[in-house]
Amino acid sequence: MPRPSRSCSPLIEALGEPATADSWIQELAISDDQTPRWTATLTWVSARTTAWAKNASGQTYGVQNEKGTPDLIAVTATNGKDGYVYGKDLDEIDGTTASKSFTTPQQALDWQKTHHGGDIPVFKSDGTTKIGTFHVGQ
Repeated sequence: MPRPSRSCSPLIEALGEPATADSWIQELAISDDQTPRWTATLTWVSARTTAWAKNASGQTYGVQNEKGTPDLIAVTATNGKDGYVYGKDLDEIDGTTASKSFTTPQQALDWQKTHHGGDIPVFKSDGTTKIGTFHVGQ
């Protein structure tokens, strides 16, 4: 089997190639005795948590992370526009708020039978300019 010219841990380590922090693969070909040939494209992703932004009203906006949930959570509206929903609206419609009062599994099941999601407004980062809706549920 031909070896790739560059290595990426742990996949390439399994193939016997050394891995370094700055190594990467642009393309890895996988084949067997039958057609078609398979090709997988791999992408190196590096992520770091950044501080949430704040709008003029002092509300935080961005994505949920290990620090918690911002006031306005990034979503894509049903019309394809990127914007933000209020975390409290999302908690209401997805059952997070209701779940805090459940004391038995049956209460959760009863809630699920009568709540099937719905639409909540999507705003620009200012938290007031409505740009669409976000659908939750069925």
